[in-house]
Amino acid sequence: MKTGNVKSTAVSALIGLGIALVQTAGAQTLITATAAYASTQNGAARGATNAINNSGLSGPPYDLASTHTWGENNLTWQTNTNTVDGNWIAFDLGGSYNLTDAHVWNYRQGDLSNWAGRSMKNIDVYVSSLETPVLPTYATVSGTTVTQGQTISDANLLALGGGDDWTRVIDNHTLLRVSTTGSPEPVQSFGLAANNARWVLIRVDGGIGTGNYGDSSSSDRTGLFEVKFTAGTGTNPYDTWAGNFAPADLSDQGGDNDNDGVTNFEEFAFGLDPTSGASVNPIVDIADLATLGQFSYTRLADSGLTYTVWVSTDLQDWGTEPAAVNEEAGAPNGNGVETVLVELISPPAGDKVFVRVKAE
Repeated sequence: MKTGNVKSTAVSALIGLGIALVQTAGAQTLITATAAYASTQNGAARGATNAINNSGLSGPPYDLASTHTWGENNLTWQTNTNTVDGNWIAFDLGGSYNLTDAHVWNYRQGDLSNWAGRSMKNIDVYVSSLETPVLPTYATVSGTTVTQGQTISDANLLALGGGDDWTRVIDNHTLLRVSTTGSPEPVQSFGLAANNARWVLIRVDGGIGTGNYGDSSSSDRTGLFEVKFTAGTGTNPYDTWAGNFAPADLSDQGGDNDNDGVTNFEEFAFGLDPTSGASVNPIVDIADLATLGQFSYTRLADSGLTYTVWVSTDLQDWGTEPAAVNEEAGAPNGNGVETVLVELISPPAGDKVFVRVKAE
């Protein structure tokens, strides 16, 4: 190690599938998004809003027992013709939730002798905790004229907002095509574990035959009928932490109550004091970074987040390799904050080495 330059950045408030979700057991809340946006759509009547407005669902009530009447106009989000791979639909939940599951009524039109091959198949799922994350260009409608947006790759999506806006939580999940006949389509559910998620984005992962089933005539598009989400209504780790600083109002996770340039959520993730402008840096010890490749940082022990150490030699290209880092967390203090000793086993070669800690 030749230098001891350290940068600490809390990037997002999200938890990926397979990482422990910290949440008190309680009742479940079924969430219908307040807004939806999509890459493309086939005509003015087949837009993203159809995937959140209960159109075509049996009911009321519109719940997980509902089935969907197959169809097109005003009933479904359908991608534009000759576009499958990289299409996406994003859902604004209207607030932050500890998500547990996603519920999808898959698109299906007719039977296998017609267009059932359009049913969506393989997807990636991303989440964002931000109120207004950067979205790819999305389709817009003026009268009957549709201006198409852009399809996008996984890498380009994750790079939006400087790489800080979206986190992939599910990689290549296969949706079922429950029915290949004209009968109503039931819901299918799958686990979606994400803390403090405000947005969910579903991206089609593959072209004809991969992104959709592609086994009928006219399989050059895909879509979804309806999408809902489930969240736990138990204790939110952020809310528990914020309560320790009452009467300060920390309900805006992206806010900066103490005007120190660190958001309330970043202070939560790294166990800082959101009411003190002097509490801005979780890096507490870098004395041994240059000689031993060691440094220490603080984090909230029960945040429910995952922390990773990233290394760069130029502040442009960052990489992480868990096997190349040793971490040892001390016992939490009275405020639930633990100090973590990090050792870089194999620092990258170069005149300078920069380190940051990422919370997801």
